[in-house]
Amino acid sequence: MSVIIGIDVGGSTTKIVGYSHEEKLVSMLKVEAADPLTSAYGALGKFINENGLSLKDVKQIILTGVGASLFKKDIYGIPTSTVDEFKAIGLGGLALSGKKEGLIVSMGTGTAFVRAGAGGIRHIHQTHSCHLERQQHDVCGLQHRAPDYPGCQTRFGIRLAQTESS
Repeated sequence: MSVIIGIDVGGSTTKIVGYSHEEKLVSMLKVEAADPLTSAYGALGKFINENGLSLKDVKQIILTGVGASLFKKDIYGIPTSTVDEFKAIGLGGLALSGKKEGLIVSMGTGTAFVRAGAGGIRHIHQTHSCHLERQQHDVCGLQHRAPDYPGCQTRFGIRLAQTESS
């Protein structure tokens, strides 16, 4: 079986999905590791093992996410390319929803807001996690506060509202 693998190398979790050459879903899984490279290679190994594949079965690997930039060459000699994370979020959100236009919200370690449609893909805003024990998230108000850590305080609600109404 020939498969194309997509790997989203995130800040704390790596997700992997594979499609056969007939465009049928092989499977999806996720792996957590502190190091993005370890997580991505671990996800690939787990995916191959759980699906009874070999490296020879992998036709192409497509990377996205914050950790994708860490990969400087092909993985195990398999043609490897990257897709901008916000483009992947926008196109993926439209494909999954069946819509032609939308505001896609991707929530993970951080939260990204991406507008996608006929006008293209536009990254509107995102929040970041400071990985602090005392952080608080208010997704509805688009605020991220870490009260005891002033360097991490950011507030986005007003900026997003201004961007959307203009």
